Amino acid sequence: MILGENLMAEFMKKFFREGHKLLAMYRGLFDKTVGDQIVAIFATPKDQSPASPTHPADAVACAIKLVAAANDINRLLQQAIQDNYSAIKSRYETLSREDRESVRIEDLRFQCRVGINTSNPASDREIDRMRMVMMGAETCADYTAQGGSVIYAFRIESNGIPGEIHIGENTRRLVDHVFHLEDMLAIRLKGLGAQSRYRVAGVKSVFETVYPKPRFFREYRDQMPLLLTSLMD
Repeated sequence: MILGENLMAEFMKKFFREGHKLLAMYRGLFDKTVGDQIVAIFATPKDQSPASPTHPADAVACAIKLVAAANDINRLLQQAIQDNYSAIKSRYETLSREDRESVRIEDLRFQCRVGINTSNPASDREIDRMRMVMMGAETCADYTAQGGSVIYAFRIESNGIPGEIHIGENTRRLVDHVFHLEDMLAIRLKGLGAQSRYRVAGVKSVFETVYPKPRFFREYRDQMPLLLTSLMD
């Protein structure tokens, strides 16, 4: 860890703090951390309150903000690297030749990648299933999500690209009217076969969501005043 334990811990704390804030903002439930991962569930409140009907879009919107927060943290990290360059350089030189070839100080970035999938209770396919199960014992028990749908989300994330958000097929069907999506190469899950995934490329404007077909908006959008289109966007 060429950054040093204290510096790395400082920036991980910043990231987890922002993650918890965004989950609260977008009605997501913090489930657990797995190493440097945050695992969250949307539409399954522990307090039995009604689930948000927009939870797939909430999850994607939260992810967009989380990636932006990671970019902000990266800017702080780059400054910290410059301020502590001598110490970081010294630790770097203690690495083996193989390790030095695999990472350079100039390439150090703070980035996150996000994988999102949505379960489908009406489906009988294992890939669509998610169940909440109790973990622990009587003195220390909690609930967590399990099932093929959860595995799908983990694999989407682990096969993702830093700085990007990838989603599964069920999520795509529920949010493609809100977000710009791009097809990605399918991933193969052990025992579950090849599964589709998509990259979130941005948020659609009102013109593309509320008025996707009327001829007027298709033909005259470019001629409308900039102020009006900016307000509609």
